Amino acid sequence: MSDRKPCPSDLSDAAWALIEPVITALKARYPSPTGHSGLVRQIRYPAAGAA
Repeated sequence: MSDRKPCPSDLSDAAWALIEPVITALKARYPSPTGHSGLVRQIRYPAAGAA
Protein backbone atom coordinates (compact mmCIF):
# COMPACT_ATOMS: atom_id res chain seq x y z
CA MET A 1 0.00 0.00 0.00
CA SER A 2 1.33 3.43 -0.85
CA ASP A 3 1.25 6.55 1.29
CA ARG A 4 -0.55 8.45 -1.47
CA LYS A 5 -3.52 10.53 -0.33
CA PRO A 6 -6.77 9.45 -2.00
CA CYS A 7 -8.33 11.67 -4.64
CA PRO A 8 -12.07 12.37 -4.63
CA SER A 9 -12.36 10.42 -7.89
CA ASP A 10 -10.65 7.29 -6.53
CA LEU A 11 -12.74 4.14 -6.58
CA SER A 12 -13.54 2.34 -3.37
CA ASP A 13 -12.48 -1.29 -3.07
CA ALA A 14 -16.15 -2.29 -3.38
CA ALA A 15 -16.65 -0.25 -6.56
CA TRP A 16 -13.44 -1.62 -8.06
CA ALA A 17 -14.54 -5.19 -7.27
CA LEU A 18 -17.69 -4.57 -9.33
CA ILE A 19 -16.00 -3.17 -12.44
CA GLU A 20 -12.69 -5.06 -12.45
CA PRO A 21 -14.09 -8.13 -14.28
CA VAL A 22 -15.68 -5.90 -16.92
CA ILE A 23 -12.48 -3.95 -17.52
CA THR A 24 -10.40 -7.13 -17.65
CA ALA A 25 -12.75 -8.61 -20.27
CA LEU A 26 -12.76 -5.42 -22.35
CA LYS A 27 -8.97 -5.17 -22.28
CA ALA A 28 -8.68 -8.79 -23.43
CA ARG A 29 -11.21 -8.33 -26.22
CA TYR A 30 -9.98 -4.92 -27.41
CA PRO A 31 -6.20 -4.66 -27.00
CA SER A 32 -4.90 -1.11 -27.17
CA PRO A 33 -1.37 -0.15 -28.22
CA THR A 34 -1.70 3.13 -26.30
CA GLY A 35 -3.22 1.71 -23.12
CA HIS A 36 -6.60 1.81 -21.46
CA SER A 37 -6.06 4.66 -19.01
CA GLY A 38 -9.30 6.42 -20.00
CA LEU A 39 -11.45 3.34 -19.68
CA VAL A 40 -12.32 3.77 -16.01
CA ARG A 41 -13.01 7.48 -16.47
CA GLN A 42 -15.36 6.73 -19.35
CA ILE A 43 -17.27 4.24 -17.22
CA ARG A 44 -17.21 6.16 -13.95
CA TYR A 45 -18.04 9.77 -14.81
CA PRO A 46 -21.22 9.25 -16.86
CA ALA A 47 -22.50 7.07 -14.00
CA ALA A 48 -21.58 9.73 -11.43
CA GLY A 49 -23.51 12.37 -13.35
CA ALA A 50 -26.63 10.23 -13.27
CA ALA A 51 -26.59 9.86 -9.48
